[in-house]
Amino acid sequence: MSIIRTLTPTSGSLTATEQKIVAAVEAEPMKAAMLSVAALAKEVGVHRSSLVRLAHKLGFDGYPELRAQIHSEVFRANEPEERLRERLGNLPVGQVLSDLVKRETNALAELQTMISEADLEAAAHILNGAQRTLACGEGSSGFLADVLTDRLGRVGMVAESIPLNPREIAKHLASANSGDAFVAVAVTRMPEVLVRAMAVARNAGFQVLLITDTSVPFDETIPNVTLTVPRSAAIEAQTLVVPTALISALVLAATKSLGNEALEAVKRYGELRHLIKGS
Repeated sequence: MSIIRTLTPTSGSLTATEQKIVAAVEAEPMKAAMLSVAALAKEVGVHRSSLVRLAHKLGFDGYPELRAQIHSEVFRANEPEERLRERLGNLPVGQVLSDLVKRETNALAELQTMISEADLEAAAHILNGAQRTLACGEGSSGFLADVLTDRLGRVGMVAESIPLNPREIAKHLASANSGDAFVAVAVTRMPEVLVRAMAVARNAGFQVLLITDTSVPFDETIPNVTLTVPRSAAIEAQTLVVPTALISALVLAATKSLGNEALEAVKRYGELRHLIKGS
């Protein structure tokens, strides 16, 4: 990949630590494209500041920009078709379901290592501390935002999913209060509109929670809390199993803090539903 060819000739001007990082990126570029600066630093065994200094030496504003470059080369726009063709060619007949289950199971198991209980509690604290939660995403991420707000509403929390549209986002932010929660969901890509919306929300005093994929580059300085989910290695056929499981865990963590208040809200929700259904 060209980013490696850019890094390698400069190795003479790099420190031993920086050369170690270059070697790690060259050996596993996909991992380098997927991990956050903290996760990659831990993986390589260096301080995160070393990654930042390396990025600066290579002409990038910071590590997120370097990772975005690596990501763009690892996941080129024309490669999904090639990856799908290769995988279909290697997939044994009659094992489509078992192969998918195996990959998703592995990704679910990895979820426990990617997100700590402390991270989950910090995210739940944001939701519990908000009078109102706004969630936003595009495509599949928008569906996940819908799932999150629906489940929060059932336990008595005021939550609303909004379209990824500048007008709608501005309208909802304007009617909310400082300290409320803005949840950005980006599990396939990071739209520029969502990046700007997070920055505006953070500057306006909102608590910003980002739920994203390990393969999606993002500016780590914007969200207050980030939950990064590992998805199935079957990139060309990713499902929403893992991010949906994360949202379920997040809602449970938030519900636990509410205690009896959440139980009463769920009871009231059930009673109203039956009354409206007429059964």
